[in-house]
Amino acid sequence: MGLRSFDFSKNNLTGKIPNDIGDMKVLEYVDLSENQLSGQIPQSFTSLSTLSYLKLSDNNLSGSGGKVLNVECEEDESDKDEADWFYISMAIGFALSFWSVCGSLLFKRSWRHAYFRFLDRSWELLLAKAPIC
Repeated sequence: MGLRSFDFSKNNLTGKIPNDIGDMKVLEYVDLSENQLSGQIPQSFTSLSTLSYLKLSDNNLSGSGGKVLNVECEEDESDKDEADWFYISMAIGFALSFWSVCGSLLFKRSWRHAYFRFLDRSWELLLAKAPIC
C-alpha cells in the first residue's frame, strides 16, 4: 500500500522534483502543473509502471535529451463501445417504458378514465389525512 495519487497543481511550489519519486511504486496520478518548479524532470518517473496520468505543464522544468517518459496512451475501444451500448439501451428502455404507460392511457379511453379516477381519489385521501395547521 502506498500513495496512489497527488495533485499539487496551482500551489506556487518552488524547487526541484525529488529524484526518488520513482520509489513510489503504486503512484498512478501526478499533477504538478502551474507551479514554479525548476530543474530536470527526474528519470525515476520511467520506473513508475502504474503511472497513468502525469501533468507537469506550466513550470520551468527540463528533460535530459529525448523522451523522459515513453507512455502509450490508448483509449480502450471496448470501454467506449460499452458506454455507447449502455446509453443506447437506457434510451430504448426509457422509450419503451414511457410509451407502454402513456400509449396505453392515450389509446385506451377506459384505462385513461380509470387512471384519472385513481389519481383523484388518491389526492382526496391525501388531503383528508393531511393535518390542518
